[in-house]
Amino acid sequence: MALRAVANRFYDYHTLPADTERLLVTLGRTEGLKRLEERARANRSTTPAEWGIVGSSRPVLHLLRDLKKVARTSAPVLITGESGPAKSSRRRAVHAASTRANGPFIPVNCASLPANLIQSELFGHEKGSFTGAHRKSVGRIEAAAGGTIFLDEIGDLPIDLQTSLLRFLQDKTIERVGAAKPALVDVRVIAATNVDLERP
Repeated sequence: MALRAVANRFYDYHTLPADTERLLVTLGRTEGLKRLEERARANRSTTPAEWGIVGSSRPVLHLLRDLKKVARTSAPVLITGESGPAKSSRRRAVHAASTRANGPFIPVNCASLPANLIQSELFGHEKGSFTGAHRKSVGRIEAAAGGTIFLDEIGDLPIDLQTSLLRFLQDKTIERVGAAKPALVDVRVIAATNVDLERP
């Protein structure tokens, strides 16, 4: 047991009087090994339960590295690829690792919203702004203030609504249907699509 403890927990040993040069080499090796252990521990802390991503291949590790890098910013994120759980796990990862993790996370499936209600659903509306608007309503973007809004299947969003969305992305302001002036909203946007947006 003593030998195992020494092998597992000690980097080297020295006798007195200590050899200063050898001691410095040992301390350098110890620091290097400690950094490697911390790096390995950081990689292990990226668990499937937290990130929803399993694997240790080079592409997976690159993906995790990029997700962590993106998560630390407040920049909008676009996730592309086939429909499925992969995109869902990535948006969860970005939100969970961000400084907004304690804020709201509002998912919106753009493909499932009725075309005539998308503007109101995303940006909200004022009382009396259209037939049936009996009270003021906060849109989903505003509901995500301080957190993240996830716009799934953003490629299915009608072209005319993309102009309003672009204004929000540029100025961080929204304009409720029927409102007299825009409102500033602090929201991080994550969007996903299975459509090739660059294809004409």
